[in-house]
Amino acid sequence: MKYDDYATLLGFQKIKNVYVLNKEGYSIYLRDWQYMVLNIPSFYIPLDKEITKDAIKALQIEALGNACAQASLGNKRDTLIVTLPEGNKIKKIDLMNEILNNVIECLKDMGYLPMHICPICKHEAEYGLFGSHYCPIHKECRNEYLSKLQELNKKTTGFNIKYVLALLFVLIGIGLGLILPILLTINLHDYFTGVLALIPILATLGLFLSKAPSKKWLKITVGALVFIAVATFLAISIPYMIEYTESKDTFSYFFQNGWVGFRKVFFGGILSLGGFGGAKFLDKFKKDYSQEIDALMQNEKEND
Repeated sequence: MKYDDYATLLGFQKIKNVYVLNKEGYSIYLRDWQYMVLNIPSFYIPLDKEITKDAIKALQIEALGNACAQASLGNKRDTLIVTLPEGNKIKKIDLMNEILNNVIECLKDMGYLPMHICPICKHEAEYGLFGSHYCPIHKECRNEYLSKLQELNKKTTGFNIKYVLALLFVLIGIGLGLILPILLTINLHDYFTGVLALIPILATLGLFLSKAPSKKWLKITVGALVFIAVATFLAISIPYMIEYTESKDTFSYFFQNGWVGFRKVFFGGILSLGGFGGAKFLDKFKKDYSQEIDALMQNEKEND
């Protein structure tokens, strides 16, 4: 776990697989905040009510400009997320302590108290592990929640016709994304590199419209198809464009007169990876229960 190096220096104690700190009655734990395609190391602080946007603005100032956000455990947006400073965390122990002190004082001033009710049944509960979270929770509620997740997960296991539909929609999206670059290449003997962005965008749109369950193999397949499509287009179009330009040979096209060829291949190569990023981005909208189930199962094993 990436927190091992500096968590204890901040006063956190490891409870099972989560680092926890009790500060002036507030329970704070360390966890990655999944924002778009990023996993950002952060402080999580469960609170007794929904956090307003105005409160977030004030807290972000107290957090010395580090991003703050809300997440939901029980009530809407009731858990504060404070991102950790970037860079070498061990060298920033004093800074992180200052952020924590400022944030806790600000929460007290604004009337935000620690969460005290179970997010499942809404009754008083003691703090404990809830997957990769640390909050008030009853063991019975956690077990009930785990059972529901397992039932939902069963619906996404095995063969699903939506996987076939997803791949079909992705291929259609790639085909549509290739039309404009091909037309520009044939008619103008050139193309604007930016139009290649249509390929990963439309492929990701196809994956989204298919409503297929979120699976790692599917995301990798989508990324690979986009990569192959862009790479194949570049391999075919570059020689074609060289033939119809004033460049004397391949070298001059790539490395003279503004390095036109090099820039096209370089930026085209970057865009070819867009399929992986686009498929990952959909995780924001498509729930994968497997990791949450694994964390809850681990809680049960360690509490037996």
